[in-house]
Amino acid sequence: MGYGKLFYSILVPWHNEWLAILLYLGFGLYFLIETFFIIFKHSSYKFKYHNDYEFMFVATFGIAASLLTTAFYLILYSKSEAVNKFMDGLNYMGILVMLYFYTFAFVGSQLLGSDAYFAFLSLLVLVLAVNIALI
Repeated sequence: MGYGKLFYSILVPWHNEWLAILLYLGFGLYFLIETFFIIFKHSSYKFKYHNDYEFMFVATFGIAASLLTTAFYLILYSKSEAVNKFMDGLNYMGILVMLYFYTFAFVGSQLLGSDAYFAFLSLLVLVLAVNIALI
């Protein structure tokens, strides 16, 4: 099966992943657009502090990355066994990135200004790097 046929499967509703692909792509693009709104401080976001924009960017980008990697996994996994294994690992990495980025944003916003701020966020980044390296 060629890549053209795989990407054509986004448009045809007679297979079981069609709705899931559309939902993951739709919400992934939505969160990616919201990420750009946060970067450029769109008027719909009225945060008091600059740090809130940074933490919201990290969380939103993590969610967008996870949704889009899952969508591409669902599109490309049926190409071959090697592509399936690669895309499965990439999908798992996307889910890990989402969880750790969201945790990073939550913990960072709660510990802002405390003594444990830098140490705890550094520990989260280190644990994420170890988890990604172990995949």
